[in-house]
Amino acid sequence: MFLVGRSREPVGIHCRASSASCKLLPTSCTSYDYALQRYHGNNANTIINARSTLLVALRHQTRCFQTKISLTFTDQDDHGRVDPDVVNPKLAPYIKSSLNAARKNNIRRLSADTDGVTSDFVISFLGTGSGGVQSVDRLSSATVLRLGGQAFLFDAGEGLQRQMALCRVKPLDISNIFITHLHGDHVYGLAGLLLTMQESASSSMDNGGRNTLDERPVVNIYGPSGTYNFIAMMLALSFAQIRSISVMVYELVGGEHDGGIMRTHRDIDTPRDRGGSGRRKGRGPPRHQGRNVFLHRYDEIKTPWLQRRRIEKNCDGYWTLHRSSHSADGATSTSVERRGRDKEFHVYAGEVAHLPGVQTFGYVVEELVPQRNIDPEKAKALGVGPGRKYRDLKKGIPVLSDDGTKTIDPEDVLFDRVEPRKFALIGDNCAVPQTMTHLCQDADVLIHEATVSDDKIKATSRGHATASMAGALAKDVQAKALLMNHISSAVSYDDIKGITSKAKNANEGASQIQVACDFMEVVVPKGGFRFD
Repeated sequence: MFLVGRSREPVGIHCRASSASCKLLPTSCTSYDYALQRYHGNNANTIINARSTLLVALRHQTRCFQTKISLTFTDQDDHGRVDPDVVNPKLAPYIKSSLNAARKNNIRRLSADTDGVTSDFVISFLGTGSGGVQSVDRLSSATVLRLGGQAFLFDAGEGLQRQMALCRVKPLDISNIFITHLHGDHVYGLAGLLLTMQESASSSMDNGGRNTLDERPVVNIYGPSGTYNFIAMMLALSFAQIRSISVMVYELVGGEHDGGIMRTHRDIDTPRDRGGSGRRKGRGPPRHQGRNVFLHRYDEIKTPWLQRRRIEKNCDGYWTLHRSSHSADGATSTSVERRGRDKEFHVYAGEVAHLPGVQTFGYVVEELVPQRNIDPEKAKALGVGPGRKYRDLKKGIPVLSDDGTKTIDPEDVLFDRVEPRKFALIGDNCAVPQTMTHLCQDADVLIHEATVSDDKIKATSRGHATASMAGALAKDVQAKALLMNHISSAVSYDDIKGITSKAKNANEGASQIQVACDFMEVVVPKGGFRFD
């Protein structure tokens, strides 16, 4: 006998199963409906309606199950109400869902229409949960920045591939992956993602797609020391190989916690070493003394298409991963793979304090100052037609009019200057050094954890930050928008309001604040946010 649960509450996570018949054994089949409701209060930031069809057939004490799931994402309850304490009214026009609308016609956008906003700088949250117990609402950390015709992935938590299957971001869209640190909730989805990317690339090659064996996709991965050994060891022990893609791992070296906590054979507690109290006796010299699992090069796990390189910290105390070839100072780096439209940008990394020995980074992606274009109507009115003079005017050089009677100043014919957009994501931390703070200055979007609501002593002892700490940092760097992630699975709907409130109090109105959730997208308009 199966129990059927129904709820009349209008909000929450709603799962409903439709009845189904069994073709295997029609006379012995039991089909049923069920509903599961998890409440977040009278209004909801996230409503995920999942319709699941379960087929239960009993034959020789055997059960067969079939499950079909579709998701909808909205910030409103059944009456169309939006809670301003959960969804920031000024950010609402730029927030939408990343769920793939092509899968189900009933998936609709978040909040206001964003058709008029350019979509070449979009942040997609695929996982906003913290480590520990997994939640049905939030998966482990994963954030995507879609920049022009490419996508940058920041952290790859467990369940990442499932999230990608449900949204518009696809594995082969990813050109660069940035790992903040090597805790499991930030990297356990990495090896599986690479193998999925390989399968997709292989299928494209076999079917005469855009990739050939001589033009295999290149994936760049940036992270702390040990990133290469982590990936290579997982692949080696699972009998997997990289063949159809080329993976280049760049380890950021020279930081305070470079190489982690030194662990050798002497540090490992073995049964032979234990006394009656369970403590080591430390007998004799250990084997492989001095070998560091983060830095050591193991010949046994090498593979041709998985390469390892290092990037040294610069004299200013941070790492330069990429500077556009058109930078004002002429500095150039080509390590970050660029695809699609020719989008110019800079990428930097800075170290933050998390836990002793756990090297942790924040990353900043900043557009190059866009070149100002000529307003042809103004130029024509002043007597300058299309031609080589346009090039000089774009460079800021005055020119003579076509009849040679007057000098045309560039400011007279150029469109207004468009401000470059800046994205900053900081990994798990209990303190942000001045160097990283400087890199984040004037960011359009600052993504920061809010693992612990408001107990600073508890948070810092665990290497994490509170909502108040996130709000204060956003104020210090004058970030236009603060998006908080790494939310505990124990956080309820009312707790979300509390997190937002505490961050706002510490921020003192300097930034627009929003708690992120899975499948939320934030579109940064051309020229950046302007909340006047």
